Amino acid sequence: MRLRPAAFSLASLVLSACVTPHGVAGQGAGQPAAYVRPHALVSDGMVLQRRAPVVVWGWATPGGAVSVELAGHAARVLAGADSLWRAELPALEAGGPHVLTVAGADTLRVRDVLVGEVWLASGQSNMELTVRRADRAAEEIASAAFPEIRAFHVPRREARTPRHDVRGGAWRPATPAHVGGFSAVAYFFARRVHRELGVPVGILHASWGGSNGETWVSTRALQRLPELAADATAFEHNPDSVVARLEAAQDAKLAVWRDTIRTADAGHAARPMWSAATLDTAGWRPMTLPNRWEEHGLPGFDGIVWFRRTVDAPAGWADQDAELRLERVEDEDSVWVNGVFVGSRTQVGDVRRYRVPAGTLRAGANTVAVWAHDRTGFGGITGDTLALVRADGAAIPLGGAWRYRVGVRLPSGAPAQPRLLWHQQPGMLYNGLLAPLAPYRIGGVLWYQGESNTRRADRYEALLGTLIDSWRGVWGPVPFLVVQLPNYHRAQTDPNERAVWATFREAQTAAARARAHTGVAVTIDVGDADDVHPTDKQTVGDRLARLALADVYGRRIAASGPVFAGMRVEGGALRLAFTGMEGGLAVRGSTLRGFAVAGADGRFAWAEARVDGDAVVVRSARVPVPVAVRYAWGDNPPATLYDGAGLPAAPFRTDTWPLADRGGEE
Repeated sequence: MRLRPAAFSLASLVLSACVTPHGVAGQGAGQPAAYVRPHALVSDGMVLQRRAPVVVWGWATPGGAVSVELAGHAARVLAGADSLWRAELPALEAGGPHVLTVAGADTLRVRDVLVGEVWLASGQSNMELTVRRADRAAEEIASAAFPEIRAFHVPRREARTPRHDVRGGAWRPATPAHVGGFSAVAYFFARRVHRELGVPVGILHASWGGSNGETWVSTRALQRLPELAADATAFEHNPDSVVARLEAAQDAKLAVWRDTIRTADAGHAARPMWSAATLDTAGWRPMTLPNRWEEHGLPGFDGIVWFRRTVDAPAGWADQDAELRLERVEDEDSVWVNGVFVGSRTQVGDVRRYRVPAGTLRAGANTVAVWAHDRTGFGGITGDTLALVRADGAAIPLGGAWRYRVGVRLPSGAPAQPRLLWHQQPGMLYNGLLAPLAPYRIGGVLWYQGESNTRRADRYEALLGTLIDSWRGVWGPVPFLVVQLPNYHRAQTDPNERAVWATFREAQTAAARARAHTGVAVTIDVGDADDVHPTDKQTVGDRLARLALADVYGRRIAASGPVFAGMRVEGGALRLAFTGMEGGLAVRGSTLRGFAVAGADGRFAWAEARVDGDAVVVRSARVPVPVAVRYAWGDNPPATLYDGAGLPAAPFRTDTWPLADRGGEE
């Protein structure tokens, strides 16, 4: 898939951001010097987009003068009545390091500034998943020696209205000390681009596990979509009223759910409750943590499990705050220390770190109790580090032998805890994480999101298209690279089974094909049937990088696998043509699988398939007059067609028959 026409170049990406400038260049000669604070992105180690005007902005005394200088270029502006100022300097070629000077009443120097390629990486948990959780994490971290690859992780923040600044954050280099916390997809993408181009690469990482697509679009843009227009309008014009209404409804739902689930949960019903400081656990079973409980005594289990552990604390711990680090619990949890509730999380992927107030711990034996509720997939406590940690760094390890007891096995279809997720409300993450970045020039976008939208697959094409268009209204027509959702759930056995993830992948592709400078990275072969967070992020990053290198930077490199180009009937068979492959068609494994054909009745049967030059010929004895074919059309389908460069063919279907939808989100 081509991202640009032949005449497309990086120079054509440089458009003014659609934000109101503050400050007037060339004025202010008689104005007082201002107290000045740059935006958090304007900080040591920053990476600027090459060949694009340099935009620097921040806050200062209203009406005060601010001077900015970089690489021999200078600008002088005035802060507006709202304290915002913005200066623009000429574009630079790749290089550095430079020193950026921002002067008001005081002079600030931003050091080690590089100029290269800047990409915004956004989405939900699979974009958020860090290098330390990816395949071969220890090896990848130890070998990271790329000081010219830098990432700025935008801190999480929902907001009812667009914000100008971010709370914290810093540019970090891709070195062993920092790279473990990088988005794995973004890092592996940046690493290949950096190696191929030889220029610095900056990543603006703004993602949030479990977020849906709607929250990443401004409420104004969402009003273009009929099914979202009413909610988006209400959020834009009266957000406080909407929030109050949602909170009241949530409280009512939660009260009902708690009564239901706690009545069923033996641990909540017991007296004393299983969170108590002292409890007879003679009948509890042992389990080593961290671990998935399916692999240690509870195969196929969804429901509630209680864990307990007794740990000794030295004298001196009782009068200090500590932090309990469980890192990751599937899917939600509540935690007590010595019978004192210290916190809970309801979102898959959230880091579990809970403050243990001074006075909660005591010298000698202490009890940690964890209530874990897994709704689907794997359950358990799976973080790398389980420990109690004090502010001075002293730690008490908690990994090892725990005791557990089942609270309740939930039957299929049991109600999940109702949750009011602000990071799934219209515009909330756009306002809190993206709006503050708007003036910063970027060279492209990496987008990995969709698991939380799969139950609304029929609406996602319009939603993703609106998102892309609205972001380009801010950053110009930058390349937009989408990760197509990978294989997930049980392996497909029936070509007629309903497959919401296949429907969703089609929506992703359709939205991309309708827009210039947009590409899709196919990942149908790198998923995990049992985990919505597959850990092979190296392949995902590499496939995104191939798209960028070939279609943004003009490198001669295989960018995508075979793409279906047409079909013709040959007797009782169908001949399928493909384009876009490097080195011809290839089969992974001993047999070409994943093709199904149907007649006029719309019932599909698995097909025999063979490669014939640059085509694939498919037939089935069960369908003597085939009229349609599908390939890799399932949640977790067989997918064995590749090209000579080892890139997989994109899933496709030739029919336009209505598709059944079903739920299945992260």
